[in-house]
Amino acid sequence: MTNQDEQVRTETIKTADDLELEITIMLRHLPIPLTITKRDVDRYKWQWLEAEGEGEGFTDALENALTYIETAYQAVNK
Repeated sequence: MTNQDEQVRTETIKTADDLELEITIMLRHLPIPLTITKRDVDRYKWQWLEAEGEGEGFTDALENALTYIETAYQAVNK
């Protein structure tokens, strides 16, 4: 592997913080924004419309929010 190949490879590797930021930005630009914000070291809060919740980490909060949204969607479409 050349030095140039190594530079390209390391530039594409993102940290968890980078990925969280990218996902957070994407979610905020949805037609109905979903926001996820850090509360403490490992606690995150999510908000969507009037609903809100928490998670023990970014992915946990995201999963909780998406589960809530899915449940709300299914209730409306029955």
